[in-house]
Amino acid sequence: MREATATLRAPHGERSQARRLLQDAGLRHSLGRQMIIEALWRIAAEQDVVGIYVLQDALSEAGAPLSVLSIRQALRRLEAGGLVVRDGVDRYRPGRRANDGHYPCDGVLAG
Repeated sequence: MREATATLRAPHGERSQARRLLQDAGLRHSLGRQMIIEALWRIAAEQDVVGIYVLQDALSEAGAPLSVLSIRQALRRLEAGGLVVRDGVDRYRPGRRANDGHYPCDGVLAG
């Protein structure tokens, strides 16, 4: 379990980037939202659109077992802030691209 957390969690500077994204979007920082952002960006780098159950599995493996309802609520808030885009039923991808055309968290959780 500890090893999975290490692969999901970003180094401090990159976690700060997720925190800044939340602040810039006018959203309150929480560890759950931060971990959702980090996991979503990491998984989306490999498969573009992320299903909510894939996200839940990644969070559980990282020691953050959130319910689907909690994840949906957080994703709705992140969507309202422009940080994620809903792409179908229970499928999400990162939103709000940076000026250089990359997602704001590109490389944040590269394996």
